[in-house]
Amino acid sequence: MLLTAERCIETGWVIPPKTAGGQDHLAVRAISEAMYAELVPGITNVTERVRCYSFYTWFTWWFSKHSKKKGTEEFVRAFRRAECLHALIGAQHGIDEEGADGHPAHGQGLAGRDALIGPLLQLGRGSLRLSRFADPGDRGAERYFGNDLGGLGQYYLGSLQQLDVMGGNLRHGVRVTDGRGVRVAEAYDSSVDGQLFWETVHHDLVGTERLRQLSGFCPCGLQHNAAEREVLLDTFLARDEHPNVPALTSGLRVVLTFPDANSPTDDARD
Repeated sequence: MLLTAERCIETGWVIPPKTAGGQDHLAVRAISEAMYAELVPGITNVTERVRCYSFYTWFTWWFSKHSKKKGTEEFVRAFRRAECLHALIGAQHGIDEEGADGHPAHGQGLAGRDALIGPLLQLGRGSLRLSRFADPGDRGAERYFGNDLGGLGQYYLGSLQQLDVMGGNLRHGVRVTDGRGVRVAEAYDSSVDGQLFWETVHHDLVGTERLRQLSGFCPCGLQHNAAEREVLLDTFLARDEHPNVPALTSGLRVVLTFPDANSPTDDARD
């Protein structure tokens, strides 16, 4: 039977609708991102672990002080192995403390953790070669992270620059700032075995016993380092009165006053 114009009109409603492209149909993304940046400067929805601010700063500081080889290529090579080691330490500490599923206080949220947890659970008494997952020249399936600077380059570097803790970029090299950056790095360094960590990165092999020896690098270690907590609070809240750097105080003020605005009693204020 021929399809007439009249029949097209009658049955046209069953044609599937066209899917609109894009992710911001109401054009509100830029507004929400600007509000987020204004209320919580230095923090984003992907900076999941506050102690990563310390770890990335510390490693960059340690590399500049102790590495015999310099340059961007060497930094990237060492950093990627260090970030893999950092993720393995957190994952192992979570396994030791909480079982195979771990706990959010330990390795979860660390760059590379999801790619490394499987090999770690199968490790037994053997050793893992960090370069198997880390070396930037290897684009294979075991590469732990696409960005050459790992989680630092993908998630944290912009925030650290905004807070004047770190500066630079991949092309010209990243660095730690003389004021805030050095204070964060030194506070972190006071509670970890930097020499053992660096030796492990250099030798490229790690087993469960070494991971346990380095458990001080686990994100949960922040609770045991009062100096690090204080310097991070100084940084985020601008208690050090650092010039031209935003603070979290405005966002915290909004959060703290929200219960009052929505409570019919004075209990929330208490």
